[in-house]
Parts: sequence; structure tokens; C-alpha cells
Amino acid sequence: MTRGVLYYQFRNKTRLLRVVVEDLYLYTAQKVMSAMQSDQGEKGDLWDRVRRSTAAYLDACLGPGYPTYLGD
Repeated sequence: MTRGVLYYQFRNKTRLLRVVVEDLYLYTAQKVMSAMQSDQGEKGDLWDRVRRSTAAYLDACLGPGYPTYLGD
């Protein structure tokens, strides 16, 4: 991908970074919400939901692409 193609889609580097970070945030939030709403375990068990959502957050953060975006 060339620089010209990127600047055609995005005004500047700041806008490009903002779109990448927003996409990453939405992906992570979607994983966490999905884990919180899953039917595993007892539906009313708050701590089970906290554990599942925390595990989903960490899985998303350790997944492919996440460290690359943030310059690991």
C-alpha cells in the first residue's frame, strides 16, 4: 500500500491512527460484551460474568494484531 492511497482515505496520520484505535476498541468491547452476555455458568452469577469478561479482554489484547497496532 502506498502513502498516496492512505492519504486518499485519511486526511493525515492522526486520522489514520484514530480510525485504527477506534476499530481496535470496538473489537475489544465487542468481545467483552459477548463474554458478559454468554449463557455459560449461572446467568445470575456476577463473579462468573466478571471472570469471563476479563478473560475475553485479555484474549483480545493478546490476540494477533493488537500488539502490532500499539507498537509492541
